[in-house]
Amino acid sequence: MNTYCTRADVESVWSPAAVLAAADDDNNSSLSPAEEALIEHAIERGAGQLNAVLEQRYSLSALATNAWCRDANAVFAAYFLAARKTDEALPTGLANLFAWYCETLTDIGRGRLKVPEAAETHDHLPSVSNFRST
Repeated sequence: MNTYCTRADVESVWSPAAVLAAADDDNNSSLSPAEEALIEHAIERGAGQLNAVLEQRYSLSALATNAWCRDANAVFAAYFLAARKTDEALPTGLANLFAWYCETLTDIGRGRLKVPEAAETHDHLPSVSNFRST
């Protein structure tokens, strides 16, 4: 799967302590390989949300180093990590960022916006073809 961010990127959106707390299921202040995998899974899940929309208009490999995709992937991953351990409201700042990126992604999918600094590789404009019978 094409992902765009790292754990450090997720920690830049949400604090390292919050990321640790969200994945530290045994509450020992360190992460086992299985708990580390929870962070990777959240990153992959966030990328999956992005890729489902972006692959319609862009080559995913061309977006691999795109800053908007990195930041969106990090926000999505942080949101998914935050949501896994609580039934309470998520941190307001994170929830607002998540909502903004979701809205922006929807607008990109509908063709209202483009991914910043990325060239579209799939043309979805209407076209006309002339067929000739012989």
